[in-house]
Formats: sequence, C-alpha cells, structure tokens
Amino acid sequence: MNLLPVRSTQFRFFKMTIGGGVYFKGAYGTGKSAQITLTAGLSKFTTKNYVEIQQATTRLIPFFIGYKQNIQHFFIEPQIGFGETGGKMKLSADFVRPSVAAVFDALNIGYVFNRFNAGIRFEKAHGVERPDAGTWHEKNFHYTALFVGYSLLGKHTY
Repeated sequence: MNLLPVRSTQFRFFKMTIGGGVYFKGAYGTGKSAQITLTAGLSKFTTKNYVEIQQATTRLIPFFIGYKQNIQHFFIEPQIGFGETGGKMKLSADFVRPSVAAVFDALNIGYVFNRFNAGIRFEKAHGVERPDAGTWHEKNFHYTALFVGYSLLGKHTY
C-alpha cells in the first residue's frame, strides 16, 4: 500500500489573468508503476474590465478520482470529478455571488524527482444545474496550469 499525500501550488493563466490554488492528493499503488488518486482543491482567478461586469472572481472547488501512470520519472494522470464553480462579480456598486454544481475533468503530465513533482495541468469545469441557477448554468471554465508539488508521506517508486 502506497499512500502519498501531495500538496501542490498552482499558478494559472487565464485571459491574461493570474490565479492560484492549492490541491491535496492521496494515492494508492495498484502495481509497480500505477496509482489510483483522490484529489481535492481550491482555485481562484480574478478578472477585470468585462463590459457589464467591473470585476469578477472565479472560484473552483473540485474533488477528483484519477489514474496515475508512471513511466520512469515521468507521469500522466487523467482525472474526473465533481464540485462547485462559483465566485463573486461586481456590478455597478453591488456584488452577486453565483454558484453551481459542476462536472470536472483534468489531465496532469509531469516529472518526478525524489519527493518533488512538477508539470502542466489542463482542467475543465462544466456547470450542470438548471437554467434558474444563473450565470454559471451550462457554462464551461477551463485553464492550463503549471504546478509544483511535494510528497509529504511515502516515497515515489519509478
């Protein structure tokens, strides 16, 4: 049994906007080079100067299950999950806080060295609630991120 919680800090670039997040991951070894992973996280992005919205903060709170395949020091990890997409938008002098349930999918590709890992992450969220859910109904939000992580417990096997 391999249990490897990993804390990753991610910097994201979306429409020339920088955001960030923290993810926590646990992994269970299923063979010499594969793992089943559980991941939870929180991400935030701030965008300014929409036509009708003066400022918007987007928040993603996903919970993922994934399969991580190690190829020597490299890995690829597709993930699927469920969570919340929301945020805060400033309209004139007032704020609105829309939030909906969302289906998430992601793909991590990276490199592992001892307890450190780094790579690139592609993530997408799709709002799944009814039309009266407001701003995020049937909307997609996706981004590409660079990540750096550190394994707190256990040792990586190649």
